[in-house]
Amino acid sequence: MSGQLLYSLEDAAEQLGGISTRTVRRLIDRGQLSTCKVGRRLMVVAESVRNYVDGNMQPAHNQPCAGKVVQEESTCQESVNAIRTGYSPARTRHIGGRASRMNAANQLAEALALDVKKIHNN
Repeated sequence: MSGQLLYSLEDAAEQLGGISTRTVRRLIDRGQLSTCKVGRRLMVVAESVRNYVDGNMQPAHNQPCAGKVVQEESTCQESVNAIRTGYSPARTRHIGGRASRMNAANQLAEALALDVKKIHNN
């Protein structure tokens, strides 16, 4: 068997991509990393670091959460054009500054297709 058997907290943190030793302690507390006491020192078992990495590996892309356009060629031309050009047929309102209560009420009424005149008269 070659390689190190045990890592110090600092070495384990470095092996896990440079995380903090506090995060290593949290992983130990959760039981995700195994430890061994050598004298007064708390050491992390190298095999548990490898197992932790192997158990938390994910593919380079997030296929289960990716949309159809990312996974395969989409048949919806509108969505393909929206992705290529950044254009969306949805109406976008650009309002500068901070919205007042009345402005927010008007926008909500418009979004809900309510008659704004009736709301203001009440």
